[in-house]
Amino acid sequence: MKISTREVFQLAERCLAGAGLPPGTARATARAIWWTEVYKGSGCTTLRALLEEYPELDRTKLKRDDRTSPFTVVVGDDQPSLLSSTAALDLGCSEAKRDGIGIVHATIPESDGTSSVVGHAAYHAARRGLVSIVTYYGGTGESFTVVGTPGQSRPLLAEANVDRPSTSYRQITDVIHSRSYNRKRTSLYRKFFDRDRSGDHSSAETCLIDRLLSESVRPDRETSEDVEPGFVTICVDPFHPRFSGGIQQLAERFVTDQEADFATVYRPERVRKRVQQLSDRGVDVERDVWEELFERSNGIFAPDSEGAQRAGPGLD
Repeated sequence: MKISTREVFQLAERCLAGAGLPPGTARATARAIWWTEVYKGSGCTTLRALLEEYPELDRTKLKRDDRTSPFTVVVGDDQPSLLSSTAALDLGCSEAKRDGIGIVHATIPESDGTSSVVGHAAYHAARRGLVSIVTYYGGTGESFTVVGTPGQSRPLLAEANVDRPSTSYRQITDVIHSRSYNRKRTSLYRKFFDRDRSGDHSSAETCLIDRLLSESVRPDRETSEDVEPGFVTICVDPFHPRFSGGIQQLAERFVTDQEADFATVYRPERVRKRVQQLSDRGVDVERDVWEELFERSNGIFAPDSEGAQRAGPGLD
């Protein structure tokens, strides 16, 4: 059966509110489900799997670890990465607007069935005008990175599968857990500039962003047994005074030059056609998935949803 793209968002919002999330959090998390449906075609199925494993969601279980640290660490407890990714997005964007760069590490439970949603943070950060990197390590061999750049009708996104934790993920989490830092920039420089590699960048700041990008798609050479599962969200404000300029162009050029390293590149024109197609034809959803999600939302078929069942995507 088909439902409208608007209904995907509305259904997700109601289900998440029914699972215990406050209205603002439910709406923000529903945007992540919508992104997963539009970009990956699995938003509704991911939502059903999430609610089967987590019939109740509790955002208050997300805690910030060591507030004296220059890095932000979100301890996810037993909550899925879908929930912690929305928190990491807001924290990373806030830090980037203030300091030029925001880095947030979020831990995840041993069994995390919502990893496909995490890339939404790169998309939404880019929509807010920031260059973004989200690098994820699931601890069971699943590892990927999503890079986002702003400045177009829709962000340019690229996703790479990585065999092991990415070098950027390993280096950043090493700095965080060593607690040997005093300032964010100093500790990152030491980690990312410990090898003699030349570059033609105008400043050390620009070179740091280049390293973060390039090593986010490169598997770390060391064993991953001692690496804690989670994901790192990196947000960079390309217009912040600490940068000499060209950060956005650097990220766009990185995606273009390294396109062979990415499993999927979501170019704005391609996504525009996808959104138009879904708007015209609707979203394919298995009937049992649709019925279960409605039952979980409030047990009552809303009028617009009944219309969508009859008329397909005509409600957009």
